[in-house]
Amino acid sequence: MNIIFANGPTLTSFNKAGEQLWSYSMPIQNPTATPLFIAPNKIFISSARGCFMIKIMNNAVIEVFSENSMRNTFSTSCYYNDHIYGISSNGLRCISATDGELKWKEKGFGLGSVSHVGNKLLALTHKGELKIVEALPEQYTEITSFQAIDGKSYTAPSYADGKVFVRNLSEMASYKLDE
Repeated sequence: MNIIFANGPTLTSFNKAGEQLWSYSMPIQNPTATPLFIAPNKIFISSARGCFMIKIMNNAVIEVFSENSMRNTFSTSCYYNDHIYGISSNGLRCISATDGELKWKEKGFGLGSVSHVGNKLLALTHKGELKIVEALPEQYTEITSFQAIDGKSYTAPSYADGKVFVRNLSEMASYKLDE
């Protein structure tokens, strides 16, 4: 088991004994969204200034891409079928996990958040509207939307046992979703 640590402009990996395995000067600084691990050996990192993906091979870092196509402020993106979906510049975006190419973008999400469940995205706008979207790279396809919670909502929706859970600083709500 290895630990990967982002500190300012540097991404560093250590083994469990604390020995440094590798270090990488990131093309962006101070990422706030949680890094996204893509098995077996890729890491996607995004900040308000852009994104990049690296591949680790025998403790060597290989840059896969560095782009401005995804700029997460603090909401972590999600990976599905070789594509990355996330909230960027007040919109929901889909980019290729191969080269970072922007596939589509849809405005109106503010500083919201997104989760992935099956072949769907659960996108919560910063105003508490829940939008259920097909996780398809060809185009943005909204299945349904509704006001799920009042007030500013920045926490990603959670999903368990057929229910979606949303919250903000003062309340929480749960909704049963049809399959």
